Amino acid sequence: MTHGAGLRWLGMFGVRGVAVLVTAALTLTMAPVSSAEAIEVRNLQAERLLGAVSIARFEVPLSNGSLARGNVIGFTESDPDVEFRSALARGTVAGTEGMVPLATRALGQGAIAGINGGYRLPRAPWGAPNGLFVDRGRLEQGQAVNQAGLPTGRGMVGWTPGGQVMMDRISVTHTYDRLGAAVVGPINELNRQPWLASEMLLYTDRFGTAVTVPAGSSIATLAGLELRSTGRSEGQVTEVRQVERDTTVAVPVGHHLLVATGSRRAEVADAVPGEVFGVTTTIEPTATAAGAWDGLYSGVAGGQLLVQDGQRLSSDTWTDLAAFGDDHVFNRHPRTAIGRTGDGEVLLVTVDGRQSGWSSGLTMRELADVMIALGARDAVNLDGGGATTMTVDGAIWNRPSESGRAVMDGLFLHVEMPQSAREMSAACGDDIVLVSASFEDTAGTTHEASIECLYGWGVTTGVTPAAYDPNGSVTRAQMASFLARWIDDHAARGAGAALPETAELVFTDVSSASAHADAIARLSEAGIISGRTATTYHPWDPVTRAQTASLISGAIAHSSGSTLAAGRDTFFDDNASAHEANVNRLAATGIVAGTGGFSYRPSDAVTRGAMASIMMRGTAQLVEAGVAVPPDDEPTLVGADG
Repeated sequence: MTHGAGLRWLGMFGVRGVAVLVTAALTLTMAPVSSAEAIEVRNLQAERLLGAVSIARFEVPLSNGSLARGNVIGFTESDPDVEFRSALARGTVAGTEGMVPLATRALGQGAIAGINGGYRLPRAPWGAPNGLFVDRGRLEQGQAVNQAGLPTGRGMVGWTPGGQVMMDRISVTHTYDRLGAAVVGPINELNRQPWLASEMLLYTDRFGTAVTVPAGSSIATLAGLELRSTGRSEGQVTEVRQVERDTTVAVPVGHHLLVATGSRRAEVADAVPGEVFGVTTTIEPTATAAGAWDGLYSGVAGGQLLVQDGQRLSSDTWTDLAAFGDDHVFNRHPRTAIGRTGDGEVLLVTVDGRQSGWSSGLTMRELADVMIALGARDAVNLDGGGATTMTVDGAIWNRPSESGRAVMDGLFLHVEMPQSAREMSAACGDDIVLVSASFEDTAGTTHEASIECLYGWGVTTGVTPAAYDPNGSVTRAQMASFLARWIDDHAARGAGAALPETAELVFTDVSSASAHADAIARLSEAGIISGRTATTYHPWDPVTRAQTASLISGAIAHSSGSTLAAGRDTFFDDNASAHEANVNRLAATGIVAGTGGFSYRPSDAVTRGAMASIMMRGTAQLVEAGVAVPPDDEPTLVGADG
C-alpha cells in the first residue's frame, strides 16, 4: 500500500503525515451552507488505520449549545489494496444480527472496518434490506418500497468492480420472459414474502428462510439462473408446482423460485420442465449517467439522498419522495452516512446521538451540512438511530445509543489478510539431522517444533538441560547471545557474513564478566543492536515483539548482505512504531504472523517460545536463499541461555 494516499481528504484539516493527532480546534464553513446556517466540524483527531485507510473523530457544536460527536473513515475508491463490500446479516437476505457478530465474521474475510447499512422492509420479513442489495455482482434485493409496498425514490449507493462509488435515487425493475412463448411480464420484487393479492416474486437461494406461498399460486423452480445487478440471465425450469393451500417452501441451493400468486398464477402454471425463462433487471438512475449502474459489484439501499453535486437537497425529497416521517428528518438522532468527495475519496460517517452529555445527534439537514463540510460532493443517509455503529478490527468504535441493535446489512473495507506463518521445513525438515532436546516443559506447546529446531541448530541450550521456559521473556542480554550464535552459525556452515571476531564493549552497565558481554559487543560493532544511550544497554530489560522484528530483520540483512523487501502495512497496532517497517518486512515473508486478525501486539514482551519460531522462520528464509546450511551432525552447544 502507498501510505498517505487515502489521507488526502484529511489535508483540508491541516493533517500532515500519518498517525498524527490533531488537537487544535478546526472550523469549516463551506458552500453551499449559508453563514446563518454555518456548521463547524472541529477537534478532528485523525490517524492512519491501515495502509491508506484513515480514521478520525470530530465534534459539531449545535445551536442549542450541545455537541454531536462523530467518526469518519476515509479511503480512496481507486486504492487497489482495498475492496469495498456489502455484507448481509447472517449471510442471508432475511435475517438480522448485531454489528459485532456481523463485523467479526467479516473480519475473518479481511474486513478491517465498517458501518451499518440500510433500512429494512416495512413488512415481513423484517430482516430483509429495503431496496437495492448487490453482493459481489449477485443481486439479492431490488426496488425500495414504502409502507404500502409501493416503489419509493430512496437514495442508493453502488460501486463498480473497479471501485467507483455512485450515489443517486434509482428505480429497479425486473421482468421475465419465456422462450418459445410470447409471454413477458413484470416481476414485482426479489426475496420478500407475498404482500399483494396478485404478484410475481423471485427468490434466490440466499433468501434465508422458508417462502410463504398462498393458496392458488404456481411455483417454478429454475436452475442455472445467474441473477446480476443488471441485464438478462436465463434459467431452466426443473419443476412446476401448483399450490392449493397455504404452504411454505425452501429455495433449493443453486436454484431460484419464481412464485406467481392470485391472478398471475396462469403465467407460470403451464410451464414445463426444460423450458427456459429469462429474467432481466434494469436500474434507472435519476441524475447519474444512463448505464453507469450497470454491472455493479456491490450496492446497498439507503434512505435520503442528502447531497448531490455538492448541494444539499430539499427536505421534500427526504420526506415525500423517500417516504420518511417528520420526526426522522427534523429531529436529532444518531446518524450513519456515506459520502464521496470530488477526487474519489469515500467517507464512512457515524454520528452518535440520544446521549445527554455525550452527543445529541443531528437532524437530517445538519447531517447533510456535516457531509458537505467533510468534503462530500455526494452523500446518502443510511439507517440511523440505535443501528448507528462503526466497527474497527471487529470491535465497536463509536458509542451506539442501543446495545446490540440488530441490522440487516453492513458496509466493510476489506484488505488482504496477514500472511500465515511460513513453513520451516527448509530449516527443520525430516531430511535434516537435528539433535533432539530433552526439555520437559515444551511438549504440546505451540512453539515446540521451533524450540527443538533452535536446539538442533545450536542456538539454544535452554535455561537448564531439562527446561526451556517457553513462556518466559527474553532479556536484551539473552537476545544478543541468541542472535550472535545464530549469525555465527550461518557464517560457519553457510554463506552468511560473520560478526566481527572481537569488539570493544562500550556499555558501562554490561559487566565484562557477563556471559553475554562478547555477543553484545560484537553485535553492537556490526550495527545490529544499539544501546538505550551511547553508553548504556539495559541488559535485563525484556525484548518486545516489535523490537524482535527489528533485531531479526537486522540479523537477516547482515547475514545475507541484503535487506528484506519492504512489506505492506499489515497490522493496526504498530502504527507510528519505530519498528513498524521491520514488522511489515517480516510479515510479508511469513516470518511473523501476528496474534490474530490485524493485530501484532508490538509492545508485549516476546516469549522465548515465540522468539524460537520467529528465529527459525528467519533461518528457513536464509536456507531457501542459499545463505544458511542446515546442520548434518550434532551441534556445538555453549552453556545455558541465561
